[in-house]
Amino acid sequence: MTEQGALALPPKVVARAQDAEQSAALSALLCTHLARNLAAFKKHLPDIEERFTNFIPEKELIFTCAANGLPNLWLQEEGELFYPDADPLACCRARLREQLIKVPLKLPRYTVSPDPYGCLHLQILNKLTGQASALKYEPLGLPGALPHAVLLGVGLGYPLGVLYECEEIAALTVIEPCAQLFYASLLCYPWDEILDFVSTNKLGFNLLVGQRPEELFDDMHAFYRRHGRFLAAGRWMGLVAPRAELLECAAALKRDYPRHYECLGFFDDALFGLSHALCAVREGARFVRRGARLNESWRNTPVFVIGNGPSLEEALPVIKKLKDKAVLLACGSEL
Repeated sequence: MTEQGALALPPKVVARAQDAEQSAALSALLCTHLARNLAAFKKHLPDIEERFTNFIPEKELIFTCAANGLPNLWLQEEGELFYPDADPLACCRARLREQLIKVPLKLPRYTVSPDPYGCLHLQILNKLTGQASALKYEPLGLPGALPHAVLLGVGLGYPLGVLYECEEIAALTVIEPCAQLFYASLLCYPWDEILDFVSTNKLGFNLLVGQRPEELFDDMHAFYRRHGRFLAAGRWMGLVAPRAELLECAAALKRDYPRHYECLGFFDDALFGLSHALCAVREGARFVRRGARLNESWRNTPVFVIGNGPSLEEALPVIKKLKDKAVLLACGSEL
């Protein structure tokens, strides 16, 4: 967008307000948002900037605004505004606040596990499971802080600001299956402020645009692998609107949710490993000894590095048989 054409709207984008002056002001606002947002995405999420710099909507986007100057989108086929309320922010606040009150954090539910070998961590976990099963989990209302939130749909961008306004969110995943609607949000809302806020406060942010429901598991799995699988243990999910494609995404996420933290026990392994490490640090354990040397008599002694996992059960008989002929190094929850 050149300086001479800074106020020229992109193709298939129309600004239509009450009069020519308001239409010109709306047009300038839309162009300003788009330019700033694309610049911010180029800095923080360059793949999004590259994808939407020359994006052309399939259908014409007709924007309007009320007296408050906040852009809204006219839906031609439905013959109504995207936000029926004159104030899009008020509309989003009402919906999200209701969900934050009614929708609790999604938490794992453990069952008693068989313990044929008397493993200490299973004994403790089974005891805690028995105590937890007697508790009743009730929605906590507005907790004030969320470890991980999934927002289904971006609307015209306003729900993002409302969510960060209501909650402190360590890691946020935003899913918008409709690329055209996401592009509309780039024209309406200052994404640049959100991205700068996330970067300044070193928060996690995952943006998925155009994904189909069957693709979400792999994308979320990659997110948890990068930012920490522990985030899957406390997830809140909000829906900006009951659109069919968002409901399909919600169903897929709910169906696949346990797969993110079960992971053949590796999720528990990580938690127990962190717990053991913290305990050792508090007790002043020396993880590395200066100048330590093994006696020459150990030079040809085999070493078993043992980690907890599906193969440990099969290997236990061999480990017990050879335990006096090797050095055993126990890792993580295998202790």
